[in-house]
Parts: sequence; structure tokens; C-alpha cells
Amino acid sequence: MLKKIKELTIDQLLNAHEWTDIEFKEAQNAVPKSAYETISAFANTAGGYLVFGVKKDGQSFEVVGVKDVDKIQNDFVNTLRQKEKFSLILDVTAQLQRFEDKDVLIFIVPEASKTDKPVYINGDIRRSFLRKGACDVRCSPEELQRLLNDASEIRYDTRILDYNLNECFVDKDIQWY
Repeated sequence: MLKKIKELTIDQLLNAHEWTDIEFKEAQNAVPKSAYETISAFANTAGGYLVFGVKKDGQSFEVVGVKDVDKIQNDFVNTLRQKEKFSLILDVTAQLQRFEDKDVLIFIVPEASKTDKPVYINGDIRRSFLRKGACDVRCSPEELQRLLNDASEIRYDTRILDYNLNECFVDKDIQWY
């Protein structure tokens, strides 16, 4: 089951920082390829808002708008529903908002459930991303293993270990305990 996050207006998003749960993309004429990495990162972390039509320039933001809203929105949402592009079909909510006579698209990306992680791109599990601060970073092998362990039906921390207890513990420490 996917975890839902609340809806925010473009005013609220612009007054927040681009950070773990907010990402701005210019996307005036086309969907940026990096938007798919952000989708993977949000789904594998805690969800977030992907906003098209906002140009980031250092610490400031400029609303430039999306020129062909229908094309950009349709291209993006259709790609998100392709199993060869994403390992999981995400229930991304799309909103169209106006800001200073410009159209802005806001996509609310839910966090995927533990059993559906990692969410990866192009059929390659090595193309799994996490959100770290304001960046989408590729999962390290250790992070991928952690996501896979958490997704397993047999929890990693419930496995019975096959150790010789006589060799694992020191008698005086057992007596102390």
C-alpha cells in the first residue's frame, strides 16, 4: 500500500526549501530525464512533490510555467505507468495550478511500501535512487541490500543464526549478565 501525503499549493511549495520532499524542474517544453530519478528517489524515501514549471537559480526560484500542459502531463504520467520504465506503477497525483498567469504542474509522489522497494528505472535495479537532502542519489550496494532485505517476507532481523554458542560467548560475560 502506498502512503499518501497532503496536498500543498504552489505558494506553499515556493515558500519551502527544495529539500527531501520538494523538487523543482523547469520543464517548460519537455519532461526532463532527471525527473524519473526524482520519482524513484521519492518513492524509495518518504514521498514528495515534483513541480514542473519552476526554474531554480542558486537559492532563488522563478516560475516560468509549462507551455504545453497537456503534452507534458500526458507524456510524464504515461511513462510512469510503463512497466519497462518503472519497476512499480505509482499512483502519482497530478495537479495543475496557476501562478502569475503561468501554468505549473505539481506531481505528488507517494512513498512505496517496504515490500515494493526498491523502485527502479529501465529494468535495472542499479538505477534505484534515494532522496538525500535536495539531491537524488543512486543507491549504494549496501542501501540496495537494505531495501531488498526490508522487502523480503522473511525479515532480516528475525532470521535464526547458526552459531555455536559455546564459541560465541565468554563464560564470565554470561555469568555477569
